[in-house]
Amino acid sequence: MPYITSFETLEQEIEKVPGKPVVLEALWDGDTNGWFLYIDLYTETGRFFWKKTTAVHLGIISMGGDIRLFNGQVPAWPEAVLAKAIGEKAAEKYGLTFYFPSDKEPDDNCPSWTQRHLAINCADCNKLILPTNSPYLPKEICHHCHLEREWNEKIKLNKPYKDGIYGTYRTKDNPDECRDHTIVDYLKTLKALDAAIIIFTHDELIAIKDNVYNEIKQLIANYKPSDLQGESRKFGAFKTLSFEDRDYEIEMKFGHAHWELYSQVYRYRTLEEAVLNGWTYYLHIVKGITDRDDAFLRFVYAVCNGETSIQAINDRYRNILTAAEVLATLENLATLNCINILNQTIHITERGKNIL
Repeated sequence: MPYITSFETLEQEIEKVPGKPVVLEALWDGDTNGWFLYIDLYTETGRFFWKKTTAVHLGIISMGGDIRLFNGQVPAWPEAVLAKAIGEKAAEKYGLTFYFPSDKEPDDNCPSWTQRHLAINCADCNKLILPTNSPYLPKEICHHCHLEREWNEKIKLNKPYKDGIYGTYRTKDNPDECRDHTIVDYLKTLKALDAAIIIFTHDELIAIKDNVYNEIKQLIANYKPSDLQGESRKFGAFKTLSFEDRDYEIEMKFGHAHWELYSQVYRYRTLEEAVLNGWTYYLHIVKGITDRDDAFLRFVYAVCNGETSIQAINDRYRNILTAAEVLATLENLATLNCINILNQTIHITERGKNIL
């Protein structure tokens, strides 16, 4: 299957197809490695009564698996950026229509070019989606907007994040690589600490790895296959997880227990690598972080590259929080030494980076 990596590679594939190019289509799909884009071309041959439209698969655009969702690379979809750039260039050169219904984030519930008449517009983002009969989703919005509504509600409620104790392991050997290996039971013993950096010995790291292993075994003991059956399965996002010579079907969208098992196995394998390679691990702890604090830090660090303005944050959360709530949150983060505020400009601190 050809990989589309540039306009030149796309052009080469288009030139192989007979007929007049009329539509270039980009649709999301996913497998056990993550999300990618299918690139298809619709061409016309013949004239009048003999006119025929044919769909031809040109290739895929893929720039990384779901590991990006764990290591904090957000926004995580350069596939969309590339597809838009080369699609618009193809539209200009060939006079075709570039059809990319979900150009900001992955969504495998968008209609193909020939299914457009079956689609509705998402009430929040307006993109075309196929009507859902899933018992887990609202009927009028896409899955991404459903999650966005849930997340916005968490920001409004402003509940403590992870029981109010925010801890992240980080390796000394690779400071840019940050993975969340929070062990809840361990963190509960640290509630008296407002802020701390704890260094783990090799033996302690082995003990944590063993604890994660025991959690995995418990999750496996309680594992049940997804209850999505028949037509309803198209609303799920299924992956195959292999652990100790056995495969488990993981339903990623709605199966919370499945996602927990998937996450813990990922954590366990990372800890195995850490123990094997003798990595030095740090646990950065800040007490008093809320869901709203977490959202602000991620916005400043990931979206704004570590620096932004108070006005930009007000704009981002305009329909969710008041200006007073935004300011109070920023002042709390400054008190926790997670950000610095100078002349209406916000900079994330090393502590702020370390806990993300």
